[in-house]
Amino acid sequence: MRTLRTLLLSIGAMALLATPVVAEDEPTVNGRILLPDGASLEGAAGWTLMVQDTSLADAPAVVIGADGGAVDDPAATEIPFAVPFDPAAIDESATYTLSARIVSDQGDLLFINDTAIPVLTGGAPTDDVDAPVVAVEAVPADAARVIEIEADAALRFLQEGEPLTEIPVTPGETVLFRIDNTAGFAHNFYIGADEVLATPSATTEVGLADWDSGVAELEWVVPDDIEGLRFACTVPGHYTIMQGDFTVAP
Repeated sequence: MRTLRTLLLSIGAMALLATPVVAEDEPTVNGRILLPDGASLEGAAGWTLMVQDTSLADAPAVVIGADGGAVDDPAATEIPFAVPFDPAAIDESATYTLSARIVSDQGDLLFINDTAIPVLTGGAPTDDVDAPVVAVEAVPADAARVIEIEADAALRFLQEGEPLTEIPVTPGETVLFRIDNTAGFAHNFYIGADEVLATPSATTEVGLADWDSGVAELEWVVPDDIEGLRFACTVPGHYTIMQGDFTVAP
């Protein structure tokens, strides 16, 4: 039922189920996913590592290679990878970065990279690449309900893979928004009146400032009166698509 589970199944199913067969003459981006100090892979089931073209700020990231597999050693502190790619497809003017994910056997996201990891072009490496990841924080015990959302490269808020234009809430409840930016460029998330949110780069007292990738969290106590409250990404050019309403849950 989680958006992150749907995301991992959709973008990483092949990589999670089988490591790609690499031809002897096929070049690869080689390296290792590095866990934070003191972190453990206990409970982790699988991992994916993708190489993406993230050159265009408001265009979908293009995946040019993927690697992945099961987590066999819960005591390991790093996971080696070898991502095959077609050198003829590389544009030297483009920017290519890595996207790393480690999930539990329930499909929950455990670790992600929270900064861009350049490879292939502009002097960036293809061998001996470190891909550090950070832990996705556990849901606070006092959060009554988690609302998981994906902010993607097609300038959409998604929930369970479907466009999100309405969020039912109950006045007085506490919700935790957990928003995964899979775009590779900046999104934000703000709650407020439409006339405020429609202004490019607008901010409100309740929201998340621009971030480029990974999961950001926002805890919010729903006010007694939600009439006129909306949610949106106010990055210039994003608002037209990335916005929606709050409604009172039945």
